[in-house]
Amino acid sequence: IEGRPFAVPAGWSEEDKSEPDHEIRVFRGPGEGSYIRVDVTDIPNASPVGTMLTEERRFRRGGYVYERLRMRSGAEAYRDGALWNFRLARRGEPIRHKTAAYFDQGGRRWAIVLTAPQEEQRGVLYTALLNQLNAW
Repeated sequence: IEGRPFAVPAGWSEEDKSEPDHEIRVFRGPGEGSYIRVDVTDIPNASPVGTMLTEERRFRRGGYVYERLRMRSGAEAYRDGALWNFRLARRGEPIRHKTAAYFDQGGRRWAIVLTAPQEEQRGVLYTALLNQLNAW
């Protein structure tokens, strides 16, 4: 992505869902409902925290079961961006454990969202993501 290697667990598939103004990759785990979505764009956007808060409002109004676990920004988050841990589900569907990271790099806006059906799986993906970002 953007000429940078992006490591995912063995056996995961990759889908290119890019649009003219977004580079989008979705990496899916085998059969367990885990995935990582990476979205990179040049489109001017609100601050990383503003992006998170806009998404949070959308979840609260949109008929989702939503619970914020932790939200960090600035020096607490990657590259002075925003890092957000939460649980989310459409009504009647299983809860998904999510982490979203929003940050700017090289003049582009990055959004990386981890999704897993169980908290333990999200934790493993989160650790792998932080290791990946720190290696960049």
